[in-house]
Amino acid sequence: MFGRKVPPDQPLIGLDVHAQGVFPVEISQPGNWQKRRRVPLKATVDQQTGEVHLYIDPQRVRELRR
Repeated sequence: MFGRKVPPDQPLIGLDVHAQGVFPVEISQPGNWQKRRRVPLKATVDQQTGEVHLYIDPQRVRELRR
């Protein structure tokens, strides 16, 4: 996706969400902030509406269930 122009009717996907500039935003179970149980949060932007959708890699969902 990066390095090529995305048509305006297509969503921008795989965007990183950062806190304080360079630190990626991660999610975890409440009160469980161990490194192995945090999952990076990603974002998709609809270019027509500006709507933002946050998501995680589906392969990593199980890490949040531990």
